[in-house]
Amino acid sequence: MGHILIVEDEEPLRDVLSQHLAMEGHSCDTAENGEVGLRRVQDREYDVVISDITMPRMNGLQLLREA
Repeated sequence: MGHILIVEDEEPLRDVLSQHLAMEGHSCDTAENGEVGLRRVQDREYDVVISDITMPRMNGLQLLREA
């Protein structure tokens, strides 16, 4: 299955998404904001990035542009 990065500032939502996708057989990494998400993308290749749009520090659109 795919390797997915979930970038979400709300921990409960981040955890639920990660758990659900893991139950479907995917490998998931998480990040609590766009800056951490960007570092993860720079360190590793992902099949899919799921990102919140509105986050502190760096929003999801900025993250995806920089990635």
